[in-house]
Amino acid sequence: MSNLSFSQIFRLNQEDRDGWFKAKVESHIKPGMNVLDVGAGTAPYKSLFEKCRYIAHDFGEYKGIKLGETTEYTDIDIKSDITDIPLPQSCIDLVLCTEVLEHVPNPIDAMKEIFRVLKPDSCAIITAPFTSGSHQRPYHFYAGFSPEWYLFVAKSIGLEILELTPHGGFFRLMAQEFGRVANSLTQFGSTPVQTETLLHVANQMYALDPIIKNYDFSIGYHVVYKKPNQAIL
Repeated sequence: MSNLSFSQIFRLNQEDRDGWFKAKVESHIKPGMNVLDVGAGTAPYKSLFEKCRYIAHDFGEYKGIKLGETTEYTDIDIKSDITDIPLPQSCIDLVLCTEVLEHVPNPIDAMKEIFRVLKPDSCAIITAPFTSGSHQRPYHFYAGFSPEWYLFVAKSIGLEILELTPHGGFFRLMAQEFGRVANSLTQFGSTPVQTETLLHVANQMYALDPIIKNYDFSIGYHVVYKKPNQAIL
């Protein structure tokens, strides 16, 4: 059985998502591509695109703590609403959109705009939570998106889904949430024994996740869409 600290459990969730994302990029990237990072924020993946034309987009209005524990944005190339990106139709070879859609009031309109600027037969790599607490307020509008939502978007816009992968299942999510319980209880003077008990249960949950594959709940979903020539845009 694993013996992880709460900080390791939280960190592994980020590392696993990063690992999946980097593997998808490696399978789709070609030198010279026009790559658009929608909602780039601190641009955590910019270094993957040194041989491409990397374009950072963001609305640039959130003043709080961002990924990387900073309040600063990366150098933003395009500052605009996600539903109105000032680029020509079908000019981008690869779109990235990671942990952004929950912060968008009209996510389906955002998806339409992402695929408007994407070239036919090209892909968008997208991640978003399925279950999340409120964060980056006041710009947090949805707790997450179900697999059915991604399927609905594909059908509505005329997209092909190349991959729709859950980021862990119910027990992986519960391992993470026991960490939140422990953090909350510290405000009420929880004892080391109580914290250690919660950590033990969290490790059991973490170990069960790949064995009992219950995806009714998940931390999030990782998606690769392809825009075919007949996309409805």
